[in-house]
Amino acid sequence: MTEYKIYRWDGVMYGNNLIPMPMIYIKPDIPLMDFIKKNNYFIKIIIKGTNKYDNILIDGYVNMTPPNYFNKTGQITVTLVNCGWRGYTGCNKGYCVIIGTKENELKNELKENELKNELKDNEIKNELKDNEIKNELKDNEIKNDIKDNEIKNDIKDNEIKNDIKDNEIKNDSKSYKKLNKIGFFIISVLVLFFILLLVKCMCKK
Repeated sequence: MTEYKIYRWDGVMYGNNLIPMPMIYIKPDIPLMDFIKKNNYFIKIIIKGTNKYDNILIDGYVNMTPPNYFNKTGQITVTLVNCGWRGYTGCNKGYCVIIGTKENELKNELKENELKNELKDNEIKNELKDNEIKNELKDNEIKNDIKDNEIKNDIKDNEIKNDIKDNEIKNDSKSYKKLNKIGFFIISVLVLFFILLLVKCMCKK
């Protein structure tokens, strides 16, 4: 922040106000003049180096000095609005630092509010993203559970089919054994019958 030397102190009274207010003389540069004009001649300053008005945030109103005085000295005056007159500073006239304006304060508040709103929006967006991710994870878990259940059901179906096939094979083997027994019995009976016929034929001879 640029520092501006204070060349003179005066006490001034406006209207019916009997309490004087300090007024300082400074020599502005072009950027400060542009800054003052853009902010309707209201500024905020801090005085240093006087031992009377130091380190206080003060509202200042810039009074443009008469053209002939300004052209001769290059100085303008700033009335310190919210700072009571504490007397002359003597040799220590000090210097001032222009730190901003009321308008800038409002702008800064607006910027801060905008930043806060942006942060809130980002938080909401992040929460939505987190919820979306959680929902996706849940959906994937559900899908995986469904797939696992389908696989388990397929395995069970295959096991049941295999059990059915095993039972069919067992039943087929049992039926085959029964048929073998019946066939053996029939063959045995036929053999005995033929033997008996042979015996009868031989007896007749």
